[in-house]
Amino acid sequence: MTPPRAAPDRKGATPTLFLDFDGVLHPNLASPPQRFARMPMLLEAIGDDPVDIVISSSWRFEWSLERIRRFFPMGLQARVVSTTGPAHIGRHARWNEITTYCAAAGIGNWRA
Repeated sequence: MTPPRAAPDRKGATPTLFLDFDGVLHPNLASPPQRFARMPMLLEAIGDDPVDIVISSSWRFEWSLERIRRFFPMGLQARVVSTTGPAHIGRHARWNEITTYCAAAGIGNWRA
């Protein structure tokens, strides 16, 4: 995991998007040709707006941040800044992972 970047102040901080892959950028249990098929939708949604992308996908346990960046088009790679930390077990696991990350990094403006 890349350590969270501390935001200097929540008011002026770049918005953060916590991004999952399975079921978001492609169907759950996607075959290799189907993977990241919805990337164009993400590109359209983000556009030129400043946004930091933090990977909350379980893919973070299998791939390094550097390798994950390569799944993204060149124009988005620099926006992929980190991954969330260790897995939380139990109810609302992803929510707990994201809010733990936000608390450590001082992030107040985020979406998942």
